[in-house]
Amino acid sequence: NDKDKVNFTRVLPVLFMEYLALSLARTLFPEMIVKAFGKYSYMAAGLTETMKGLLAFVSSPVFGRLSDKIGRKYCILAAVVGTTVPVVIMTITTNMYIYSIAMAFSGFFAATFALTFAYISDCVEKKQRASAYGLALATFGLSFCLGPITGSYMAAEYGFHSVFVLSTILVVLNVFYIVLYLPETVKTVNLAEPTMQKLGVALEYIPNSWNFTETFRIFSADPLLSNLAIIVFIYYTSVWAIVSTLMLYITRHLHFSTVSLGWLLSGYGLTTMFSEAVLVRIIVPRIGEVN
Repeated sequence: NDKDKVNFTRVLPVLFMEYLALSLARTLFPEMIVKAFGKYSYMAAGLTETMKGLLAFVSSPVFGRLSDKIGRKYCILAAVVGTTVPVVIMTITTNMYIYSIAMAFSGFFAATFALTFAYISDCVEKKQRASAYGLALATFGLSFCLGPITGSYMAAEYGFHSVFVLSTILVVLNVFYIVLYLPETVKTVNLAEPTMQKLGVALEYIPNSWNFTETFRIFSADPLLSNLAIIVFIYYTSVWAIVSTLMLYITRHLHFSTVSLGWLLSGYGLTTMFSEAVLVRIIVPRIGEVN
């Protein structure tokens, strides 16, 4: 069976290294944003996250279709590099205007989870996918459990720049892992095709695949998908309204240090890891995915 040839866990280190690189610096940015934008901090953060979200909304379906054509591996590579560019930029500048612009445009590459789930679906039978997805989300939780607290203590001991350097090292390691060790799972892809030729195919394919009418048609044709889309939209709208401003509020008004923020975010990562690695794997097989 082709699905047995690649173990889906091969993609988990990619997820772990990417979000560890991002979460290491997560506790540093609220203080830097407040210092740079002052009373406009909330507006700056809100505009950045809004632009990032809109670009992710536009690009995710395109990345999904493109990965069917040129393979998951190179699309995952592009997503990882694109989403981590803002942190890498901070090794050479602390200009928060440049960071905010880079963060906003990184939304175009914010397809790692979608591509990871597609990768897993290539490797795992349908009945086992819920627990496999849960393990992927638990990996994300693990990175958020370790990253913020590690980054905050590093910043307190060695300065902010050391955290950005470590994040950059993780990005480089992740790129090497993807290129050298991550197997391709799309069997129709010609693995011997040169990388530049794949890039040429992508650049030709993307402008011609920007068809959102087809995406909405697929959702509207299926009542379950339509209802699920509405639930996800309402849920993430409310969640990100809090996420995009909470750390700023805590920093400005409650005067949390970077270490205190590190403990708070690591607690979030720990609870995420527990719910996805333990609760999902126990509850979903018993009550079903829809329930």
